[in-house]
Amino acid sequence: MASKLRITGALAAFAASALLMSGCTFGGDDEERQDRSDTPQAETQDTNTDSGSDTTEETPEEEFQEPEDADVFSLAVGDCITDADMYGTEVSSVPTVPCSQPHTFEVFYEEELPDGDGEFPGEDGIQDAVMDICYGQSFTDFVGVAWDSSELDALYLAPTQGSWDQGDRLISCLVYEEQEGNVTTGTLEGANR
Repeated sequence: MASKLRITGALAAFAASALLMSGCTFGGDDEERQDRSDTPQAETQDTNTDSGSDTTEETPEEEFQEPEDADVFSLAVGDCITDADMYGTEVSSVPTVPCSQPHTFEVFYEEELPDGDGEFPGEDGIQDAVMDICYGQSFTDFVGVAWDSSELDALYLAPTQGSWDQGDRLISCLVYEEQEGNVTTGTLEGANR
């Protein structure tokens, strides 16, 4: 059985170009992103005892979870991806972590492309669709500001010719920190920036 792959793509602020990956296409700008390893710190909270003295009690750190490879066809809105080196390749799996841990991308929206005449729309057709799907109202609704005014950026996972031929029509939109080297802990939903 043939392996399904999706391609990632991203639109730069001044250019609408997609880059191909292995499987699904993963799009983003071509700048290399650096991973920053932030370790969550234990939180402390004050507890008052009947004797009137204040004590500080440590709450346990959230246990760090190693990234797990997830099939690109099983990704869903709310999933977070850690790999920053996926630009310009086709992918069949991506490393995911809970969004409460440092990550690079967050899936914020998905939409199926219409089948049309059944023919693969090509890179230009995918890019045209993605402009509306990932950089339009869905971005504004999720982040709180329009893409062209945001400090955040978006990229997408899109069908390749091979995955299209096997029935793949899904565009997955991912949001990320635009500044090189930035990672996110938590969601970017409602970031308003």
